[in-house]
Amino acid sequence: MNAKLGGSGRCGVGVVPVRETEAWAMADTESLREVLGTTLSGEQLGLPRTGPEIEALLDPKATFASVVRAARPGRHSRRRPAPVSFLDLLGQQTRISELKRLGAFCTFQGELRAALHGLGFV
Repeated sequence: MNAKLGGSGRCGVGVVPVRETEAWAMADTESLREVLGTTLSGEQLGLPRTGPEIEALLDPKATFASVVRAARPGRHSRRRPAPVSFLDLLGQQTRISELKRLGAFCTFQGELRAALHGLGFV
């Protein structure tokens, strides 16, 4: 998507998780467990195991919310942080090697590389 923006000479690269940002947030089980402060396994949390399984989720927001509830079971819903509150920290800690399991991330990475190359940065 190395598209020009309004003839201004600027280029854009689309960042499009297949469904929603929460799908990408579930790609790195270890980082997710660390951010949520849990020792439960990915399976115990109800995380999809493969990239295609993650990208096939019909409602990643609901799955992510379920994972947060599983990681923090003793908290009342009024005191439990909203699932979205973990996304910034996950964005900082998620390993690129784990994101590469997702087709949408690989597409983004290729388009970003092409855009940077086209702009002379690479």
